[in-house]
Amino acid sequence: MEQALLENRIGRFAICEQKADCFEYWIAGLYRGGAVPEGLKLYRFPESDWAVFSARGPLPGSLQTLNTYVWQTWYPAEGQQVVGNGAAALEVYSAGDMQSPDYACGIWVPIVRPQQTADDSAETAAAAALLSAGGTVGAICGATAALARAGLLDNRPHTSNGAGFLEMFCPGYKGQPYFVDAPSVADGNLITAGGTGALLWAKQIIGCLGVFRPDTLEAWYAYFSTGEAQHFFALIQTLPSAAQ
Repeated sequence: MEQALLENRIGRFAICEQKADCFEYWIAGLYRGGAVPEGLKLYRFPESDWAVFSARGPLPGSLQTLNTYVWQTWYPAEGQQVVGNGAAALEVYSAGDMQSPDYACGIWVPIVRPQQTADDSAETAAAAALLSAGGTVGAICGATAALARAGLLDNRPHTSNGAGFLEMFCPGYKGQPYFVDAPSVADGNLITAGGTGALLWAKQIIGCLGVFRPDTLEAWYAYFSTGEAQHFFALIQTLPSAAQ
């Protein structure tokens, strides 16, 4: 039993299932095959797309705030444009200190998008060609799964919505040794991010493309990551004047 708990990372997920007469909460992991020990069960989600929501901050507050947003803000509005796939959702927990201000957690809701196709071969073929030619490719949140399915993350440092996200949605994923638990990761011309890493991801893309001078980029990032006026004035000082 203990070996199965460790090998399948029991505790990295929780399954929240609403039934007709009760609510069930399962402590779960990612099944890696083999016999299922007595006392454990397999839970199978239907093949789905997923609405992925991420948060950072100490538990339980960060997850409670995210849960309120998902079910009281997203679901009554954008959530009505998709079809729920099953009666369960996932809570996702990363490794690390659960009281850290940088602790990452999430909620994943299985959905079906009307008239949506899961075929992303044309896009990933274009991404592979662009990378080979020295062009810049960026992927954030669920888009990292498309790159993983195409094998483009198998031997390059990258990140996503937690280590288990790519393993769950990309059965052929082989990039575990190169996964970095960070909001955004730049590996030359390949830049990937989880759902909470958008600002750093944007900074790394801008830096890779050379849009700003280095001092302008640092001031831009400092201002938008803190909102402090001193960084705005520093940003203005780095910009070229009309005479230049």
